[in-house]
Amino acid sequence: MGVIDEFKSEKNIKIIFNAADKMIIDKYNSLNITQNDIMNMIGNTINSICSDAILLNKVVKVMELNKISLSKVKDHLDNIINKQNEIPVEEKKEEEINQDKYDSEQLLLKVLELEEKRSAANSMSSIKQSQLSQKISKPNQPNQLIQPLQPQPFLNDNQTLNNMDINIKILEKIEAIAKDRIEIKYKNIIINSYSRDWDINLNRNKLSFSINVNMQYNIIKPYILILPKTIKNKTPYITMNITDGKHSNKVNYIIKNICLDRDNSWDIWEPLNNDISLLLTEKKWQVYFTDFTNKDLEMGADGINIIEVIDNEDKTFDIKIDNSDIFAFNNFNIELLNNFDNILLKTNEDDDIILKVIKINNNTLTVYNEKINKLSLINATLLNYKAQYSIILNYCYKNIL
Repeated sequence: MGVIDEFKSEKNIKIIFNAADKMIIDKYNSLNITQNDIMNMIGNTINSICSDAILLNKVVKVMELNKISLSKVKDHLDNIINKQNEIPVEEKKEEEINQDKYDSEQLLLKVLELEEKRSAANSMSSIKQSQLSQKISKPNQPNQLIQPLQPQPFLNDNQTLNNMDINIKILEKIEAIAKDRIEIKYKNIIINSYSRDWDINLNRNKLSFSINVNMQYNIIKPYILILPKTIKNKTPYITMNITDGKHSNKVNYIIKNICLDRDNSWDIWEPLNNDISLLLTEKKWQVYFTDFTNKDLEMGADGINIIEVIDNEDKTFDIKIDNSDIFAFNNFNIELLNNFDNILLKTNEDDDIILKVIKINNNTLTVYNEKINKLSLINATLLNYKAQYSIILNYCYKNIL
């Protein structure tokens, strides 16, 4: 059975009827509505939805069509109340909207949120013509509940255009209200390059990690990158490649804020397109960056060796960094360091210790730490904090209909 046939079935009509009846009892008990009136409203609503080709192309679930049906029934009941009180629809108080127990407007917005206003405006003419030319369909089976339903007088052809205009205005108003009152609460995922096993994965560009986010119930969106200031001299834009083993994503970034202060070592990069989500279903990710030539972006490396240590006997040490390989030495980005910056030491016993840089002289660093000794520095390696970067992603709960 197709979606439309299931939507028009006797069983489904009973489901809509029961939901509408409960809604009337809970919220519209002041109206004198009979069961026959409810069935008439549902019948007219079903016929209207089935003749809306644009809506049917976007909605593929019977549950969604049922929610839209309840929304239309609710709109009709609201119109009755407004006419009785002689209050236009536009004057409905925001407090009443916020207190509404039924989220049919929200659901309708979600179903139609991908349809831009321009598309709606361009298609209005064809929709109106289609509505006028189509007759209200009757059920094929004589024993179905929907057989005795007849269109109510207010749905004549002369008034269909007016109803169509009102529906468009209602949709626009729902969209405006939703944008004002819906606040999407995002949380952050922050990934730092120094958190990798840098004594094994020397290259800063290649990251592998796991996240503690339920991928089934959350949407992941790229936010910003915080990159060392040297990166902008290598490429005008960068591409972040991220995969979970099943799905691969590419996000292009351009520089947003350039650090002009000498003491500021990082730039902020933002996505070219802010309205994208990452298609990821697994929790184990791999990330790497490419430049504008689609080659791996040179982001440097850590784990550079200490080849000589001099104890100054005042809790400071002069450590000489291996510069025999000029490319490896340049990749360490010692030029980013300033006096009194921190640098990370991995000892020969695999302990991580933070050192304070007191002085820089070519490939010799004078460092301070009152808790270490000379033996801890021999055959140790270094990570340059100032050359690290951060990936910041946003995620929020995914509403499942």
